[in-house]
Amino acid sequence: MTWIAHVLVAGAIWSLLSLWLFDTAFGRLVTIVFDGLAVPVGPSLFSAVLLLAIAGPIRRRSRCSWAGSPPPT
Repeated sequence: MTWIAHVLVAGAIWSLLSLWLFDTAFGRLVTIVFDGLAVPVGPSLFSAVLLLAIAGPIRRRSRCSWAGSPPPT
């Protein structure tokens, strides 16, 4: 998986967790970090589903590109 897919999956998980942790100092800090990476996280189920829907094809595309390349020499 590429690092972009990892960030998007982490953002989806945080979108779900932020439903309960958004008003804490830690929650605001994590949200600021994701805002710095331009990942739209927010306390909503829609954001989580959207990020997972985007991360899925990115992961598959990465696997397909590695499968089609010749082995390193």
